[in-house]
Amino acid sequence: MAIPVRNLQAIKGSNRQIGEALEDIQTYLTNMGQNLALDPSGKPATPPPINSVKVATADGLHQVSITDNNPIYRPIQYFAEYSPKPDFGNSTVVPMGPSRNATVPLGNKALYWRAYSQYTNGGPASTPVVHGNGVKATLVSQGKAGLQYDGPPIQTSSGAGINTNPAGGEGAGKFPYSQTTNGLPPKLS
Repeated sequence: MAIPVRNLQAIKGSNRQIGEALEDIQTYLTNMGQNLALDPSGKPATPPPINSVKVATADGLHQVSITDNNPIYRPIQYFAEYSPKPDFGNSTVVPMGPSRNATVPLGNKALYWRAYSQYTNGGPASTPVVHGNGVKATLVSQGKAGLQYDGPPIQTSSGAGINTNPAGGEGAGKFPYSQTTNGLPPKLS
């Protein structure tokens, strides 16, 4: 999306050099926005939902594999979440970075899984997709063959990034900064 420059043609008509300089700035900002997956208008970009997530288990390990064949930008980040409940009321976020695969050592637990993506530089997360038929989460369980360990009990989720909601589904959060007492962004040092 090109950044609009008001009255560009009129400016070029009255002063060609200033018009060309504005066109250069327009091109540079447009390229930067595409490389960083930022909408120059300030509207946060939301990636499309991933195609699917599959989870396989063995010996206390849960292997997560995401398929995402959508047109996306390079600063994409993937998140998986697991929960003992199908409504993901107490989900734990597993940040996967740009990788679409992760191995999570959780022990021999029966869990529900879902996954989604979010651009690094902000914006809402895509709609979560569950392991299973894509509509209703399917429980991923494992037998007691091979290495047998149950791992620690699942704790109450603390969220991820600025998102403190234990229901998850927001990646690093919906907004660019966490709530402050004065409503202003936190100060950067």
